[in-house]
Amino acid sequence: MIVAEDLLNYGFDVAWDGKARDLKVEVNKNKAFNPVETERDTINKSGDFKCNYLYTDIKTYLSGHRVESYAIGGETLIDFELLGLFGKITWDGTARELKLVIN
Repeated sequence: MIVAEDLLNYGFDVAWDGKARDLKVEVNKNKAFNPVETERDTINKSGDFKCNYLYTDIKTYLSGHRVESYAIGGETLIDFELLGLFGKITWDGTARELKLVIN
């Protein structure tokens, strides 16, 4: 899962409409790429319980396609693999990295 709002930092436009309760995500190849700083979690193991997620009534769209989304702590989460709509997704099992290369 990925936080949809974080995509603002990775070449996407993300627009929230509070009245319609929808979140729209569009690729923007002219947008600056400003990755979010993260730290590797050395305490929890992969697959450990982290927190509950909730179904949300917010409608989330990727380039006009409605996708399923969830809410955690006021943020909207979507399945990373749905971003394959915008390019090629690859998994590197050795590095444990999931990558998207936008077309």
